[in-house]
Amino acid sequence: ETADYISDQGADVSVIEFKPEIAGDVFLYVRDHLMKRLNRKNVRMYPGAKVTEFFDDGVAYEDIVSGAVDELRGFDTVVLAMGAKSYNPFEEQLKDNKAIQLFVIGDARKAGKAMAGIHQAYDIQKEI
Repeated sequence: ETADYISDQGADVSVIEFKPEIAGDVFLYVRDHLMKRLNRKNVRMYPGAKVTEFFDDGVAYEDIVSGAVDELRGFDTVVLAMGAKSYNPFEEQLKDNKAIQLFVIGDARKAGKAMAGIHQAYDIQKEI
């Protein structure tokens, strides 16, 4: 989606994706339209690859299956989207406090999609 937006601004865009499929975790209907837009705007896509080095004007990347290494040069901006990790610094401090009811939801419980956190909040509000 970021590649789609940036390409709308006139940028020359390439996407390097570690997973074997670009936008594989996006709803099928949305993914279909996104991929059509990216293809129409000539966004270059490199699924199943990982960035191995950064340069002033681009990156080196490696194909995860073949091990082939290549470079993308001539860029002035690199946008990183490296996933998410659960972050929950307060649960340990609060879990033994009998004065409060503690519910851990969303990315504090497990990094994921926003809708998962919304559903968790809905389920918990029914218990309260």
